Amino acid sequence: MFFIYLASKQEVKIDALKQVLRERDLPWDIVPCEAKSGVSNQPFGLEEIRRGALNRLNCVDKLPVLSLETGIIKRMDEEETYYEDITCCVLKTRYGLFEAWSEPHPYYHFKWFSDESDKWDGLQSWLDLPEEDRKNITAGSLIYEKYKSNHTSITPNNWYGVNIYNANRKEYMNKCIIKVFYQLQSFQETLPLPVIPASCVMHNGVPFLDIQEPMIKHSRELMFAVKRLTDCLLFDTVVA
Repeated sequence: MFFIYLASKQEVKIDALKQVLRERDLPWDIVPCEAKSGVSNQPFGLEEIRRGALNRLNCVDKLPVLSLETGIIKRMDEEETYYEDITCCVLKTRYGLFEAWSEPHPYYHFKWFSDESDKWDGLQSWLDLPEEDRKNITAGSLIYEKYKSNHTSITPNNWYGVNIYNANRKEYMNKCIIKVFYQLQSFQETLPLPVIPASCVMHNGVPFLDIQEPMIKHSRELMFAVKRLTDCLLFDTVVA
């Protein structure tokens, strides 16, 4: 049985990883772990978001372990300043760290509203909070409280459906997780395959691979080869 450790017990993160494993037909069991981010409850900026993901990762002493951290980023162009929600995904394996970012999801812009009375976007309410309060209160929780009666499927951690019909933070995380899995797969394909001497013996007219000698004289190489084969099968890589 294979295990992958998730540095969170948040439902949307568990569901995102489950979906990736199910779509790729990977027989891994997810082990959610309590892991503190060590940053604000509402991370702000790429650096704090990434630091939160790495801090969660370091709270789990098992491999492989996956961490996801979501926060707000600020962007500016010639006409306006706007904000987006983005997730950092980090996978730690015995081969090292693999990192990817989700596509950003936009917050409401005031100019999108034609009705002056409905110029409320949740994020502005968060931005209007004192700085210390912004560290402890998430924008998602404010959006949830405002729109939960009209959008029964949203949660404080998965409110994207308010902005875009049928949008789901899980799908953004899902694609982010796939990115780090592909990075791991690409790295594995660069590793040399060990060559282990073995012989073929006949038993009742059926050829069998005799691994007794490799197990005795090349146990380390054999163990590495089996592990490589397991990894390659797990990530849909054909080994010939």
